[in-house]
Amino acid sequence: MSDAKQAFARAPQPALRTGDAFLPDDLREWVDERTLASLAVGVVADLTHGTIEPVGTGEMSPRTFLTILAYGYATGRYASEHLEHTAATDPMFRYLCGNQFVDWQMIRQFRRVYRSLIVRALVELFHVVWTWRVARLANSDSDIPSPSAARRLAVPGLDGAFQAAAESRLAQAIRGDSMAMDV
Repeated sequence: MSDAKQAFARAPQPALRTGDAFLPDDLREWVDERTLASLAVGVVADLTHGTIEPVGTGEMSPRTFLTILAYGYATGRYASEHLEHTAATDPMFRYLCGNQFVDWQMIRQFRRVYRSLIVRALVELFHVVWTWRVARLANSDSDIPSPSAARRLAVPGLDGAFQAAAESRLAQAIRGDSMAMDV
C-alpha cells in the first residue's frame, strides 16, 4: 500500500448524527474496546444461527469477516485498506481475525455479498451500546444487555435512526475504498 493510501486510510472521520440519535463515530467513546469487541461477537452469533456461505474469503470464516467489519465500522474504520492495516497492527483486530491475514480485496468482496447482513449487525450493535449508554447515564450499574434484551428495551424510533447510521457507515466505507483507488 502506498504512503498516500495509508495516510488516507488512517484519516479520522467526523462524528455521525442521524435523526435524533447521536452516535460517536467510534463507539469506544461509550464502551471500552474489549466490551465492544465482545458485543460484536455476540451480535454476529445471534444473527448467524445458520451457516453463512463463504465467498472466496480463504481460510477465514464468514462469521469472522462479519465480526471484524461490524467492529471496524463501529470504531470509525471504514476503508478496506485501513481495516487490512489495522488487522495487521492492532491487537484487538488480530484477536478478532484469529491471527489470520485479511486483505482489502477480501473485505470488499465480503461487503458486496453480505451488505444487508453487515447493516443488520451494525443496527443490533448500535441497539446494545445505546441501551447500555442510556442505562449508564441514568446512573444505573446495569450490565451490558444482550442483543435480545437491548431489542426489548429499544426506544421507538431508534430503529430507523440506527438503520440510517449503519447505511451511512457502509456508504463511507464504499466511498473510502473508491477514493483510495483514485490516490
